[in-house]
Amino acid sequence: MNLKISDRVIFSILNIIGNIRDNISIVKSETVLKWQSILIKKFWTFSSNNNKIGRPQVNQEIIKLILKVKNENLYWGVRRIQGELLKLYIKLDHKTIRNILKEFRRKGKLKKSLTWKKFLKMQANSIYAMDFLTVDTILNKRY
Repeated sequence: MNLKISDRVIFSILNIIGNIRDNISIVKSETVLKWQSILIKKFWTFSSNNNKIGRPQVNQEIIKLILKVKNENLYWGVRRIQGELLKLYIKLDHKTIRNILKEFRRKGKLKKSLTWKKFLKMQANSIYAMDFLTVDTILNKRY
């Protein structure tokens, strides 16, 4: 084993300070590389002591409030509900409200709102009058 002068000086100083003669052992380079890879794996592996991963859950009272507001106001959209919640100092993203409503709609806990079929039946007379009773003039104006 070839030791440089600087290595010999360091080992001499360490022996004087801490009497390392009995604690020195010579190992293979493969062993040092193995130890190094173990240390790197331990350093980059983060143990999760915290069970709260992700965003915090929405309070059940707020979910019930969203459900109540939607059932009482069938024509309100997600943004309108978000605005009403902001008046109560409840800040939720519109996507969170949409996901909550989607879950309740899937469970059947939301009242049915106006569908396209119902809308078209309600507006049939005015749509008919609007679409088919137009008059074009000679000057290309439409009444």
